[in-house]
Amino acid sequence: MRIACITWSRNESLFLRIWFGYYSTLFGADNCFIVDHGSDKVSPYDALKEFSANAALNIITIPFTNPCASRENLNIKNHFDHYRFAALSSFINGLLNYYDVVIYNDSDEIFLVDPLLHANLKDFILSQARFSGLCGVGIEVVHDYNSEPKYNPHEFLLAQRKKFVVRIHHSKPHIIGRPCRIMAHGMDKEFSISRGLFLAHLKFFDRDYLLEKQVATQNSYHAGLGDRQSRWRFNDAEITEHLNEMLARPLSSYDIGLFDEVCPHTAKPIGHAILRSNIEAFETQKKAVRTQYELRKGFAEKDIKKIQNRLYALPSRFSNIL
Repeated sequence: MRIACITWSRNESLFLRIWFGYYSTLFGADNCFIVDHGSDKVSPYDALKEFSANAALNIITIPFTNPCASRENLNIKNHFDHYRFAALSSFINGLLNYYDVVIYNDSDEIFLVDPLLHANLKDFILSQARFSGLCGVGIEVVHDYNSEPKYNPHEFLLAQRKKFVVRIHHSKPHIIGRPCRIMAHGMDKEFSISRGLFLAHLKFFDRDYLLEKQVATQNSYHAGLGDRQSRWRFNDAEITEHLNEMLARPLSSYDIGLFDEVCPHTAKPIGHAILRSNIEAFETQKKAVRTQYELRKGFAEKDIKKIQNRLYALPSRFSNIL
């Protein structure tokens, strides 16, 4: 089975190195593709120079143009993500002529599997029957900066970070086995979610880097980009407060039973059958111009809050997989 990996990046260094190091080790550097959205501060070639001596880099550079030039112009035809995922979907569908599976992540995301069930992500994918999409339960890896040191890139990330919260919003069906159209959090085909598959979001994995990145995103917000409610607008105190709120949640030990609680539909296709359990979501999907299935739309808001209102301790078996 041939497996390709894609990310979309702009002016990224640390996350891009983590993403490339992880996926190139599992699937080979030749099968990793980076769409660079017109970086003007950090070149992906510079960010990945430690890898380029031993591997060719598949970097596709496109110009940075923002079709959503202002917050007053956010209709679907002009929305930034509309164009981004139209381009990505076309690229993914083209690669599926040459690959059996394509994995897509933003550069601060990584698909992981519980080592209790599979040796690694590649082993997990190879064990699956043919599928349209596979979804990982979204988790936010958080930096407990009062007890954990600053991130050391020369050591395993999950040996340094031991806590996470569940984020249904970040549960994305972006392990793709058939041509489709993807969007930020969903796809237009029914997909499955499997026990033991996570999508780790790394935005909050290191407080110092979080604050460094927030300066750039806040500048973009003040330049008129991003939605009015976007966290791009947060200052240092506000983004740190959000991290502290997650760290203050009741701490629980993780076990594989989390998947049965988070996803009672595990191993069933996520689509109309699941959305019928949430009538409001189902009616919304039926009226949509383009069907997009998302895991979060199978949950009532009160259930999402209940699931996400805990902090989990990651077992030591995860320490050397990322």
